Amino acid sequence: ATRYDKLATNFAATCYIAAIIIWWI
Repeated sequence: ATRYDKLATNFAATCYIAAIIIWWI
């Protein structure tokens, strides 16, 4: 994976986790 792919994956994971946290709150 390229550096961009890693960045995109981290960004997607962060958004996904944030969405779950917001949903639970």
